[in-house]
Amino acid sequence: MARIDYATAPLFVIVGLAVVLTGATGYKRLSSDQDISLTRKGQMLWKDNPTHKFVDRNTTMGYFKTIETGKYLKE
Repeated sequence: MARIDYATAPLFVIVGLAVVLTGATGYKRLSSDQDISLTRKGQMLWKDNPTHKFVDRNTTMGYFKTIETGKYLKE
């Protein structure tokens, strides 16, 4: 049977507390987000939010071409 070094107990307490706090913060962040949530309580439905979630392809390609050609430097 392995012997336990009790001098490492504070280390395990600190690391364990850090893991628990990180997990709790992540859970709180995910559950309070307006678009992505772990529960449906307080979740924003798509019909209630008419704004687009993603940038359309033409806007993206326009930004890319502006950067690629260096037009933003010339203006």
